[in-house]
Amino acid sequence: MKLNLIGAYTVNAPFGTEIAFAKGLRAIGCETVDIDCNIDTTLSAMDLNADVTVVFKSCVGNEEHLRRFKGPIVVYQADDARFSHIREMMLMMRQYGDLFLSFDDYGCKVAETMRYHACETLMVTADPELYCPSPEPTERDIDVSFIGSLGNPTSHASRHRMLEIVHNEANKRGWSTAFGSTQDLPKIIDVYRRSKIVLNHATDVGQPFGMGYGLQCRHFEVALTNTALLSNAQFDKTINVPCATFTDEQSLIHGIENLLENDHYISVAKSMGEWVRNGNMPEDRARQMVDFIRRNS
Repeated sequence: MKLNLIGAYTVNAPFGTEIAFAKGLRAIGCETVDIDCNIDTTLSAMDLNADVTVVFKSCVGNEEHLRRFKGPIVVYQADDARFSHIREMMLMMRQYGDLFLSFDDYGCKVAETMRYHACETLMVTADPELYCPSPEPTERDIDVSFIGSLGNPTSHASRHRMLEIVHNEANKRGWSTAFGSTQDLPKIIDVYRRSKIVLNHATDVGQPFGMGYGLQCRHFEVALTNTALLSNAQFDKTINVPCATFTDEQSLIHGIENLLENDHYISVAKSMGEWVRNGNMPEDRARQMVDFIRRNS
C-alpha cells in the first residue's frame, strides 16, 4: 500500500505522532510520501496515484489542495475532542475526509455525529529509535521527574498542582526531583533513563485532579526507556496499561512511596516495557491503520 502522509513532519521533528506512524508503516512494507503542510503549502509532493491519504489533524489552512486526490482520505486526530477548537478542526476536515481515527473513543463518538463514514479508535505510540534504554548501566539518581508542557495555566493546571504537591513532599522526605519543560530530546531521554519514577497528568478538559482520558505519548515513551510511570487514572476502564496510577493528592504521594519502597519501580517498569513492545509499537499501529483503511475503502 502507498500512502500520502500529511502532517508536521519537519516542524515536529524528531518528535511527532506522524513520524512514528510513518516509520511503522514503512516497517511493515508500505510506501509513504511524507508531506509537511507547513512547508509544502500546496501539497505538491502528494502522489495522486497513492492508495490513500492520511492527514494528521489538518493541513493548517491548505486543505483545499486535498481535493486533487480522488482516493480515500483518512483524518487522524491525536488530540482531545473535548476541546472546542479540536471539534471545530474535525468538522472542518469532514469536508475533505470520509474516514476518521481518534486516539480515544470519545473522539470517535464526536466524529460519528459529524457523519464521517467510518470512525475507530487508534491509540498513539512512540518511536523506539528515539526512546530506548541506556546502552550502558545508568544510575537511577532521580527519584521523581516530569518533563512536559506546562505553559497553559488552564490546560495544565493539574500538572502544576501535581508538581507543587510532589515538590513540597520531596523537600520533607529528601526525594531527588527533576521537573521542567524542554524540547531537548537528549536531555529528556537522559532524565527518563536516570529516573526511578516519571510523572504524568493529562491535559485538563474539565475532569477532576488525578483523572484523564486516553493515553498520551508519554505513556509509551517512558515505557520504552524501561522506566516506571505514575500517571493519572483513566475514566475508560478498558485501558489496561500496567503503569502505576493515582486519583487524588493522597494517592499521588502514596504511589511514589509504594514505587520507591523495595525498588518496586523496577517491576512496574518491566511490565510497562513488555506491554508496549508486545502490541503497541509503531508497526502495530501501522497494521491497525492499514486494516482500518482496507475494511472501509
